[in-house]
Amino acid sequence: MAIEQFLNVNQSTDCKLLLHFEGNDGDTSTSDSSPEGHVFTFEGDAQIDTADKKFGTSSLLLDGTDDYITTPDSDDWEIGDSAVNNKTISMFIKVSNSCYIISQYNSSNSKWRINHSTSYGVKFALQTGGALPMVEIQDTANPLDDGEWHHVAFIKVGSDYSLYVDGDQRAYQAQGNTGSVGSSLLYIGQSGSSSAYVNGWIDELAFFDSNIFNASPVAGLTDTITVPTAPFSASVIGKVHGVTLNNIAKINSVTK
Repeated sequence: MAIEQFLNVNQSTDCKLLLHFEGNDGDTSTSDSSPEGHVFTFEGDAQIDTADKKFGTSSLLLDGTDDYITTPDSDDWEIGDSAVNNKTISMFIKVSNSCYIISQYNSSNSKWRINHSTSYGVKFALQTGGALPMVEIQDTANPLDDGEWHHVAFIKVGSDYSLYVDGDQRAYQAQGNTGSVGSSLLYIGQSGSSSAYVNGWIDELAFFDSNIFNASPVAGLTDTITVPTAPFSASVIGKVHGVTLNNIAKINSVTK
């Protein structure tokens, strides 16, 4: 029988953004399925596309020229303001260029981003007003421009910052200092300074104020997480083997 698999997530507070990018081909709007209900603006030729997707019937298509989407500033986008809290950003990408996948850009020295390079792969950097990033972690020699969908997760567990690609830990930094980038739009598909546009697709993008994958990042990069095999659900309440599951997010289903 089909058995739903779940991760513990308090949906009333933990799920801060959930973009399934579901819609009709060519649509220029999307809905945030999280309790926060963030509103996005589509720029350039950014659109919903039914030709390719990881889950469901569609994904976000960006052409690498001037396409991106934005949503206003929110405390939900704060990443480095605490050395004890947890954060997760999870997404699937299918890109062909060096680009900024998601970013919050206030100024040249106050910003954070997850970007992809055709040389090294994915990178996370957080700069909070200083001349150099407070946190800077990246993969090495693992570009994702192979025409396939890949799962990318940024996970912060207290003061441990890490990146995971297709379930494998790829980068790590311990940083006990804290800081904020200040007030800024959240950008999906470009750097925030009108550059490094995504050429490709993004699907199932989610923010959580928790360590939903139960990651245990280490300097040796030996940790692994389970890659979702179905869309997250922001309001699942049910039972598995008679155990009531309140405030949970569904990540996949298996057959037994």
